[in-house]
Amino acid sequence: FIATHPEKELIIVSYRGTQPGSIRNYITDFVIYQDTYSPKPDTKVHHGFLNAWEQIQPQVTDDLIKLIQENPDFRIGFMGHSLGALATLSALDLIEKKPDLANNEKLFLATFGQPRIGDEKFAKYVDENLRAIRTIVRGDPVPRLPTSWPIPFIGSYKHFGEELYINNPDQDPTAFIECNAEDPNCSESVPLRQLSLKYHSGPYY
Repeated sequence: FIATHPEKELIIVSYRGTQPGSIRNYITDFVIYQDTYSPKPDTKVHHGFLNAWEQIQPQVTDDLIKLIQENPDFRIGFMGHSLGALATLSALDLIEKKPDLANNEKLFLATFGQPRIGDEKFAKYVDENLRAIRTIVRGDPVPRLPTSWPIPFIGSYKHFGEELYINNPDQDPTAFIECNAEDPNCSESVPLRQLSLKYHSGPYY
């Protein structure tokens, strides 16, 4: 949904997470081969996320631009959980339409439990254009997908932006560590056997 908060002079574009039992959402999540990201042709992105974004892109961006024109001094925040990886593509699309918002303090991206979206060149492209913060709870398996190591016939995936790592969610879910993307001492340090989907939802985010 898209909403305004007049008192805080804020426009929010928010994307929900994967709905349990939604076959369409699961297909979006797991179709992991890569497509060329047309605004930056030397980059590759997750086919499922790109396809889902392209289905809703015209309405979302057009409505958002109208709101920005009506509220030129408002900040713009893109947010999403899990499938909210679409928030990243949405923010980048806005920058393509309004280049003055690239690296603009008025625009920010904040996601929760977000999987990897594209390759290393795509991650660099995001970092060059967006202030991005990803919150990850220790033990959440979704941000570890798709894997960071090369997948045969598909390619590799990398995270971007700053990671806020909640290291002890069961003891103190409000305490976090600030990490760089793919920091081996943060969410990437958790052994695979300790990952659990219970850390991807519920009270943890």
